[in-house]
Amino acid sequence: MKILVLSFLFLFVIVSKGQTTEDEPVTNLPSSLTGISISGHAYPVSAFGDVHKFFMVQYGITSGIQLELQGFYDTYILSERSRSSLLGKFYLNEKLYLLSGLEVEVATEKKRTVGSAISSWFCGRYWL
Repeated sequence: MKILVLSFLFLFVIVSKGQTTEDEPVTNLPSSLTGISISGHAYPVSAFGDVHKFFMVQYGITSGIQLELQGFYDTYILSERSRSSLLGKFYLNEKLYLLSGLEVEVATEKKRTVGSAISSWFCGRYWL
């Protein structure tokens, strides 16, 4: 019985001490980024051969000024699309910023082969 009471007291002290300690707040706000940050994602190829990819490169010049480069690449049954944008952000405070930049989008048509004509036919279209 004495061991049970001591083990309960020991666990109570550990749990109470663990709950009272607090970690320092982490500043993961976008306005606090200085240096470079790279992220991206690609979805698996679908049954129809569609491909979707995305990347983003952020560079914090100062704690209030950022440059951002984004890129998107999508392929569909009959077309390919590529889009890139370059943005500049000037943070006025943690939740408000001014934005300026440019974006370019290019769309090309895929060459039709027998396989794409058959897959288009299954999608409700017929190509000669």
